[in-house]
Parts: sequence; structure tokens; C-alpha cells
Amino acid sequence: MLNFQFIEYFFALLLLIPVIWAFWYSKKKKQKITKLFGNDIFYKKLSPLYSSKKYSVKFFLLAAALFFLIIALSNPRIAGGKKEVLRNGIDVIFALDVSNSMLAADVNPSRLERAKQVMYSLINKLGNDRIGIIIFAGKAYMQMPLSSDHSVVPMFLSSATPQSVPTQGTDISSALKMCNVSFSDDEKSYKSVIILSDGEEQDENAVKQAGLMSESGIVINTVGFGSLQGATIPEPEGGIKTDENGDPVISKYNRATMLQIAKAGNGIFMDYTTNNNVVESLYSELTNLDKKEIKDETLIDYTSIFQIFILLSFLLVVIEIITGEKKRKFKKAVSLATLFFVCNSTIAQSSNELLVSGNNEYKTGNYQKAADYYLKASVNNDDYIPDFNLSTALFRLNKTDEALKALNSALKKAKTNADLSDIHYNIGVIYQNNNKLAECIVAYKNALILNPDNEDARQNLQKALRKQKQNDSENKKKEKNEANQNKSRSSKITKEDAENKLQALQQQEKNIRGKINKKSGTEGSKPVKDW
Repeated sequence: MLNFQFIEYFFALLLLIPVIWAFWYSKKKKQKITKLFGNDIFYKKLSPLYSSKKYSVKFFLLAAALFFLIIALSNPRIAGGKKEVLRNGIDVIFALDVSNSMLAADVNPSRLERAKQVMYSLINKLGNDRIGIIIFAGKAYMQMPLSSDHSVVPMFLSSATPQSVPTQGTDISSALKMCNVSFSDDEKSYKSVIILSDGEEQDENAVKQAGLMSESGIVINTVGFGSLQGATIPEPEGGIKTDENGDPVISKYNRATMLQIAKAGNGIFMDYTTNNNVVESLYSELTNLDKKEIKDETLIDYTSIFQIFILLSFLLVVIEIITGEKKRKFKKAVSLATLFFVCNSTIAQSSNELLVSGNNEYKTGNYQKAADYYLKASVNNDDYIPDFNLSTALFRLNKTDEALKALNSALKKAKTNADLSDIHYNIGVIYQNNNKLAECIVAYKNALILNPDNEDARQNLQKALRKQKQNDSENKKKEKNEANQNKSRSSKITKEDAENKLQALQQQEKNIRGKINKKSGTEGSKPVKDW
């Protein structure tokens, strides 16, 4: 199906109106001159090289050439549709634990960040394999369906945080069930699941589910993160997580559960040591699996055919040139010069030229015009640079929401980790400029995960963390002052009144506990963990 990339150039067809009017006016003027001689035969003898018919033909040839050049300017192209591509590979689904306990820093910088780094590195080595991502905590959620397009993985992983799931906890069995239904029903072979978790707070359901999946041919590998001694869990707003008694929560790595799941799933189990060790072991395990020929439907890129219209225009000009009339040599030179000028103009109307124009406007401080050029260059363009440049211009115009939207579009198009790191860095700058410290810290961390050598992201992250620590300190100071004020107010109560109230509260609490124990027949139930 034919479509046009730059339909705004169709307005240039309006130029044909004055051209046609000029031809009509010229014809009328020539007719008046002929009548002045009073005799057509006499006029023809005075102008033996002039031909009225050839004059009209030459005009229509040039008008048609101009028409085809305008069509070429709009970049006509044909959509290729879809075709089947054969590949040899396997289907791999990563089950990533995003519970609060994965924020523990006994694996630096945190269990979750190290798990993401392992996934980044391993996915970069899996060429023809289809990749899927499931995140889980108290429940499992599909983050990325099985796809052979690995370029979108950073986008999905960057948004995988404890805030991505509404229910906290660690339920590996629900993650395994979702992995199972995500694979093709007709065949379970050539498929693998990789679980990245600390394995905390698990029952035997996960081991049982792993055994059932293994029977159908799915290989389940596990990677455990954390230490047996455990570590505290940081809160997003600052401080550490505490239990119902106010004591710090210590999250401990459940190695036994992760080992049992891998054994039941006929896969390998690994304690996290270093990225390279884990990635190489998992890659070796996956490459040993049998691969099959898989059909994928892939969209074919548009094929530009503007060259055809340029060729038609060129041929029409050549025909016009060899059509005889007075002063042919002079007109020949003019026609050829016009042709090459317009052809060069057509070729110049590319995305690169629009980018250059936008860059020139940006350098002069005309950010709105620069944004307009970048926006045009980004239309139907698979390169991330137009969207990236558009975001910088919009940021200069204080249009932060639109700038973030452009950067999110660039994330979908960028291919290399370095480019993705730069995009996340700019996202962090926008959030930091708007005093959104939590969001900018996440963005800078993503930039460093993708490119550990991004020194700008490292420095800005340190500044943001210091600012966050300062804010936390100020908030605590404010809370302390308020507590002191409340304490001074409460000091007005006499000591005898305070003791009476305290005794009444203790008696009330004792009565409530008695009722609970009487109904349940126990001293109390184990509190539900939210990590």
C-alpha cells in the first residue's frame, strides 16, 4: 500500500496554479502579437522556428516534471506488511522478584539491582531466543510477553520496582504458574524459566509447581540473592522497615527453597557471586537445551520509491529539451540547472537535514523552531535521536511533561546500552530539576546499570542522594520539634491523671487480647509479612 511520509509538501502543488496561469497569459499575449501582423502567413515567415503546438507540449512537459518532483519530495513509500522469519532458538521467561525484601543491601547496591544487571547481561547474549519477563511479589504480573525484540527489555526492566505490584510478599508458585500459561500450549519443550529471588517466606507449593512443569519439559533455573545473615530493608521514604513491635525487620536469604525449586525443575541453582559467573553459567545451561525452528512474524520496513518519481521528472525534462523551439541551447542549460537544483532539494528533505536544521535553531536559542524540526524528523523514524533532541528543546521551553514523553519514545527506539543510559540520565535531570528526588534517583540508577561508566549520572546520583538525606534530616527535625510541642502540651496533665489514664489503657488492651485469645484458642496469630 502506497503512503507518503511528508504529506505537508503536497501544498507545493498549489504552485501549479500560478504556473498554469502564466502559460495561459503567455498564450494570450502571443495571440495578440500575431493579430498585430494581420496575417498568420506573414507572422510565420518572420518567426519560422516558433510552433504553437510545441510550445504547449513543452509547457505541459515541464508542469508534469514539477508535479512528479513535488510527489518525490513527499517521499512516497510502500509498506512491506509482514513475513514469516525462521529462527533456531528457545523461549526463556525471567521471573523477577520485586518484593520489598529485594531492596536489602547485603548484595551491593541491592538484591534487586543485581538481579536486573544479571538479566541485562544474559539477554544481550541470547540472540535468536524469545524473551519474556514476569515480576512477582505477593502475586505475579506479566511485565513483557514473549518477544524476539530484545531492544524493549531495558524499558520494561527500568519500571520493575516494588511499587509496580500492589501486593507485597514473595509467592514464587504464582510466578511459576504464570510462566507456565505464558508458554505455548502445544509444546512445552525448548523452554526455560529463570527465577531471580531471595526465596524468603515460601511454602512447598513452589516446589510442587516446579515439579509439574518439569514433567512437561520446562527447565527451571534459579538464582538466589542475599546472605544467610540477612539485612535490613530500606523504606522508600527513608529509614528501615520495622515489625509490629517497632523492631527492625531482618530479611534473610532462603537458600534451601531456591535449591529445592531448581532441583524439582530439573535445572541449575546458583548463589549470586558475580555477574560474570552467574551469566556464563546460565548461558551455558541454556545453550545446552535443544533448539527448534520457530516462525516469527516480523514487520518489513517501508520501502521508499521517490527515486521513481525523480526519474520520471528527469525524463520529462529531457523530452522537453529535445523538443525544438528558439534559443534551445540557452533553455537547455536553464532546464538542466533547474532539474539538478530541485533534485538536490528533494534529496535534502530527509530526516538528517531536518535534524541539522533543528540543531542550527537550537544553537541560536530558537528552541520552539528547533522542537518543530525535531518533531518532523521523528515521524516514522526508527532512530531515537530526533526524539532525544526534541526532549532537550522542550526542556528548554519548560515543557517537562512533553519532554518526558519524548524521552519515553526515545527509550523504545534506542538499541545500545550507552544510548539508553543517556536517555535515563536526561529523565533524571528533568525529575531533579522539578525536585522529584525519588524519581530522579531511580532514573540515575537505571543509567548506571546500563552504563557503569556514565560519570555524569554517578555525580548527579550522589547529589540527589545527599539532597534526599538532607530532606530526611529536616523532616525528622521538624517531627521532633512537633513531638516536643505535643509533649509540652501534655505536661499540663497532672502526674496522677496520667497514671490513671495509663492504667485504664492497659486494662482495655488486656480485655481486647483476652477476647481475641478466647475466640481463636491461641495466644495470637503470626502477623502477615509485607516484604
